[in-house]
Amino acid sequence: ENSVNFIDTARYYGNSEKFLGIALKGHRDEVILATKSLIATPDISRQSLETSLSLLQLDGVDLLYAHACDNEDRYDDLTRKNGMLKTLESIREEGITRFLGVSFNHFLPFERDRTGVDRMKTLIMTDAFDVIQVPMSLIRIERIEEEVLPLAAEYDMGVVVNFPTAN
Repeated sequence: ENSVNFIDTARYYGNSEKFLGIALKGHRDEVILATKSLIATPDISRQSLETSLSLLQLDGVDLLYAHACDNEDRYDDLTRKNGMLKTLESIREEGITRFLGVSFNHFLPFERDRTGVDRMKTLIMTDAFDVIQVPMSLIRIERIEEEVLPLAAEYDMGVVVNFPTAN
């Protein structure tokens, strides 16, 4: 009753999805479940989700992240015409996930004249995502507070923090 109800997992976290699949039997409706698909080609992204769902022993999740949009190449894979974002939108339309998110692990310095914060802001403004996951802690705020959080609020986007204890 007074416990954690948001579970964020990924295939890249060891055997977490396999063990969660077992643990959630009979309790799926008690949690909000998020998983991630590494940013790649549309086919690889869909296959990654299908593997996750098989391990979780589920037909769908609440939130699916495009994971680790940490450099320009992954940003391009995500946003190119008929790229991963189009696949993610199809997955949402099929009812396999309720919400789409994009996650960032860190902020790289300028790359092609943009920073990670610039990429975050651009993706928020696409209005394609419901959630953004950002690296943030008391000692690692970067420009999140001034630039990303207000923009996410303006677009009615949820924010999930990763590395809150500074990893």
